[in-house]
Amino acid sequence: MTSFALPRERHGDGAHKVFAVHGWFADRSAFAPLLPDPDRLVECCLACSDPEAFRAWLDSWARDDFHDRVEGAAVPALALAGALDPAPSADLPRATWLAWYPRAELYEPPCAGHHAMDETPLEPVRVVEGFLRADADDHAGSDERTDGPV
Repeated sequence: MTSFALPRERHGDGAHKVFAVHGWFADRSAFAPLLPDPDRLVECCLACSDPEAFRAWLDSWARDDFHDRVEGAAVPALALAGALDPAPSADLPRATWLAWYPRAELYEPPCAGHHAMDETPLEPVRVVEGFLRADADDHAGSDERTDGPV
């Protein structure tokens, strides 16, 4: 597997430099602590990953077919797919997770691509917390969702 840098562009210079990646723009100076530099993200992943373990995970993700063991499971499930991620798009979890888990929900962060936790860190946290809170409410007898996917 060959690594590559995500396509990105810098627009302007000085304090108002704008950074574009995955089709969205951000004021790089204002969000530097939150926004990943794609090259730095790849470097960090490579530094913190064991190539053999990563290869095994990738092979498992791409080839293992477990749907017959989970199809129809009544557990709540949440899938997040960044709306700006061209591949895999939200069509993948729609065709798999949402088909296999009757109580599954899909949330598409509108301003995120493939790395939603790095690109829009607070939104996935809010959505996951709302999802978990709703499940706890369901166990308490409440059907009302307080936050999370629509």
